[in-house]
Amino acid sequence: LAYLDGKYFQLTWTDGVVYVYDQNFTFLQQLELPLEMKKTGWGLASNGEYLFATNGGNTIFKIDPGNFTVVGHVNVVGEQNKKINNLNECEIVGEFIYCNVYLTTLVYKIRYATGEVAEVYNFSDLYWKVRDEVSKRAKRNEPAFIWNGYDLQNNVLNGIAYNAAENIFYLTGKRWPFVFAVKLLV
Repeated sequence: LAYLDGKYFQLTWTDGVVYVYDQNFTFLQQLELPLEMKKTGWGLASNGEYLFATNGGNTIFKIDPGNFTVVGHVNVVGEQNKKINNLNECEIVGEFIYCNVYLTTLVYKIRYATGEVAEVYNFSDLYWKVRDEVSKRAKRNEPAFIWNGYDLQNNVLNGIAYNAAENIFYLTGKRWPFVFAVKLLV
């Protein structure tokens, strides 16, 4: 979900569509994902002028919010020109887009204009904190921690948001019962 020009844009994972809402979350229209995104939407963020989207590969797509067409893209590569695949949820702060990498505990700080990786943050400590706490509480049969189908291997870091007023990031994950406030160098 990303906000731009008084509208919320919501990606769908595999349906190949984008839902657009007004500021009150009243449905406005449905758009098609650009062909370049191969009908999968993983992450969406805004820099105040354009939308930037991921689809699980190593590409960040620059999208015109008026018609949801791709107007540019960058490929993200790390050290030794290694592709950074599984780019997922994202958030823009200044000239950087912060993306978590699905099925890892990593968040990449990327220059969205070039695809250059500026920093890599490892949040394995948060993952293990959640995993340990969920396991303990589930053993005590606490209702909020007994989920049908909860998978300790798959419920990974999968959410990032930025609070500019506080200069903090909020991190969470798939089915995590916690949200963590984290200060990063931005």
